[in-house]
Amino acid sequence: MPHALEAPFALLQRVYASVFGVRDGWLEHASDASRIASLAIFLGVAGGLALLICERSLRGRAVAAFAGMAGLVLAFCLMTGGLEDVQIHIHRVAAFAGQLREGMPGLMLVDPVSGEGLPVFVFYSPLPYVLPILLDLAGLPAMFAYRLSLAAYFCLFALGLYRLTLAQARAADAAAAREPSFLAASLFLGCAYIAGIWAVRSAFAEIVVLCLVPWAVLLLREGGRWRLACILAAQMASHPIVFPQAFLATILLGLGLSDRPPLALLRRLVLPTIGALALSSPFWAPQVLWEPAIGGAAATPFQFRDSFFSWRGMLHPVDHHNLGPWFLLALLALLVQVVRHRRATGWRGAMLGLAFAASIAMQLEILRPLTLSLPFLERGQFIWRMMSLAALLGFGALLLGWRDIPRRTFRLLCCATAANLVVMVALLGGHKAALILAFAPDQAYRTDYPSYNTPAFHLGFGFSEFYPNYAALPETCPAIGAAPPEPVSYAAARGGVVVHGPILAMPRGPLRFVSYRLDDRPLLPAGRCGDDLVFGPLDGAGRFLVDEGRIALLFWVRLVVGFAIIAGAALAIGAGPRRSPGRDAMASPGA
Repeated sequence: MPHALEAPFALLQRVYASVFGVRDGWLEHASDASRIASLAIFLGVAGGLALLICERSLRGRAVAAFAGMAGLVLAFCLMTGGLEDVQIHIHRVAAFAGQLREGMPGLMLVDPVSGEGLPVFVFYSPLPYVLPILLDLAGLPAMFAYRLSLAAYFCLFALGLYRLTLAQARAADAAAAREPSFLAASLFLGCAYIAGIWAVRSAFAEIVVLCLVPWAVLLLREGGRWRLACILAAQMASHPIVFPQAFLATILLGLGLSDRPPLALLRRLVLPTIGALALSSPFWAPQVLWEPAIGGAAATPFQFRDSFFSWRGMLHPVDHHNLGPWFLLALLALLVQVVRHRRATGWRGAMLGLAFAASIAMQLEILRPLTLSLPFLERGQFIWRMMSLAALLGFGALLLGWRDIPRRTFRLLCCATAANLVVMVALLGGHKAALILAFAPDQAYRTDYPSYNTPAFHLGFGFSEFYPNYAALPETCPAIGAAPPEPVSYAAARGGVVVHGPILAMPRGPLRFVSYRLDDRPLLPAGRCGDDLVFGPLDGAGRFLVDEGRIALLFWVRLVVGFAIIAGAALAIGAGPRRSPGRDAMASPGA
């Protein structure tokens, strides 16, 4: 079924080709003319917003500066959708929506060209993709559906951050705390790692987890247990590997920014956490159960131990994996003022400050042996994923110490942060600037992109980690001179295919979560030959079929539970805050 908006976008592509020339290869390899025009648009929009942020912050209009910083990151979302993983996510949206249109719902993404099946959504949560897939099914091409969804998630994050900052300012001293609190929020929002998740990395599932953290902190303070359970379930179901860091940030920020007794606050968290674990189990339990069936993080080009920072790397201004120098300078300026005024920060400020320092130190090369000895951390794939935890803790420390924030210094740091963000994205993504004007239809993302994104040509991220793990199977390649095995694709086997044997070979055939049958009799793999799953010898011809019963059931369970989680999270965010003066007030400095 064609897109409802296919004709106007096809016209847009023809106009683009006539002005800038036909693209060379994949979307990223566009003509020089398109790059120049796209870069001009990028610098015009981003540069104008950066100047607005500087003007507003220097005039002491901190809320307007915060809105400008949010607008800058939002512009990046809409113009490019990010730089690094954006094409992978658009491919997944186009592939999943295309399979739904063809009446083949399922968690396997089947390549219509090669016929290979990739278990992307068996292991990677489909929950973050619900919005762009619905937009795609409504008629919007996947490229624009993804950008709009990315922008929507960022707006949710910025709104939650605004609510949290405003609540803290009102609890302290609304008139005096407003400017320093929102200057701190601007620095946090524009720091390299936080802005870079959207503007550079386009880490879609991680984004969903992060954008719900401010709301989780607010609900933890207000005491809405069922609402908090829905938010936590949405985070767990979106990215179970990143969730523990977000959960720790929620706990520490809740303790640091609330004046409730710590034990009372932690008791509020017990039932929502248990409920969220149970509700989200269809999304994380299969990952744990079937993880040995795929290569996982070990199949990607970079490993956990290679992702640590040197001291210089931690301060590099054009690196979206660190916090950047300006956010760290803001925290240093606050520390100097606290020492200078000899103001007691209280245990809450000390807790946030020490936790921030620890989370930064753990990412340094000098402490790599110690960090590697800690259990479960390596499951995060990259140590710099802890940078979101560090940024949230640093932001909490800035909010708590608003009285000692040097306003003139922070205004200048906001200007530097905005300018640095524009320069960072321009330098890191200048070679992809043509994405602003370029367009590729869904079919190109389904048929062309998988052959482009391979380990040989584009590192294979988003694909290689889902390739099957055949380490436990014996090598059963045919002897030299023997007849080659009969090839059978995963796509053909889904509907059943007549084979003659005696040996079958399925390229990258999956294991464990699917089973195979020959004439309704179970058929076990005999071994492997390179990237092929080998069956046989067979007794004779028969109908060969892949049985997706387990993952088909999982698809429908996730569909029902996923929409329940989304509805619950939407109601939790949309419901007004509970009013409980005194007992639930945010913490003031020195508490």
